[in-house]
Amino acid sequence: QRNNVSNSSKDELIKNISNENKRELSDVLKNVLKNVQKKDLEKLTERQIDVLEFIVQTPTITFKEMSKRLKVSVKTIQRDFTAMGLLGINIVRKDGKTYGEWVIK
Repeated sequence: QRNNVSNSSKDELIKNISNENKRELSDVLKNVLKNVQKKDLEKLTERQIDVLEFIVQTPTITFKEMSKRLKVSVKTIQRDFTAMGLLGINIVRKDGKTYGEWVIK
């Protein structure tokens, strides 16, 4: 029963995340975040939200490209992927490293 959170409170939290980052989240990303529990949404960092937006906007982006855009190491991006996976946001690479694309599940 504790995990049952109304959609309106999740929508409000997603709106707050958007406002805190001073940008509108894409509809696709909003859809992805609706499947995440409220307590886990609160744990997403601004950088992790940026990573998710990159993937939504450019599914073929590489770890190296994300690290350059965010001015962090590739290892940091990999840690963000692991952390998001623990929150229930699973990101997989479909069709290989070089020519594949990311899929958020």
